[in-house]
Amino acid sequence: MSYEQRLTVRLVDIWEQLRHERPPPPYEQWNSAKISDLWQKCIAMRVEPHQRTASELVVRTLFVGQQLNVIMPTLRAEECYQMHILDHDMKKLFSPITSVVQSQKSIAHDGTFVSKNNTLVKYRCCFLPFSDSKKYTEGGANVHYIVAGFSWIHM
Repeated sequence: MSYEQRLTVRLVDIWEQLRHERPPPPYEQWNSAKISDLWQKCIAMRVEPHQRTASELVVRTLFVGQQLNVIMPTLRAEECYQMHILDHDMKKLFSPITSVVQSQKSIAHDGTFVSKNNTLVKYRCCFLPFSDSKKYTEGGANVHYIVAGFSWIHM
């Protein structure tokens, strides 16, 4: 199994253990120390509907791993991003977010893009949905947080 697959498999395995075949687990149960070797390739974000257009999502980054600077140099922690105004590459990397929120399931995603310095980047990532513990019930919960892990190689 390649490193890229191990990253996504490990993240999904940890998420599944938290979930126990229930709705998305509360974000407060997430423990980044369990993946300290991978955490710098991850993003933690809060997702919420846009105030004016509920069908549009706003992503607020809570944590952006330092190693992600290589493929997402414009992404910063504690920033707010509207999905429809992201640049093309960021939009491609973040394209699963809406599906994750709607399905409440983890999603693995891979693809390629050309980086700012004109090199082809092949990436693999997974997006893990989490609920807000204040709004969590055994019967269901909306997705309010997402943890995403990325691996990549320059071609």
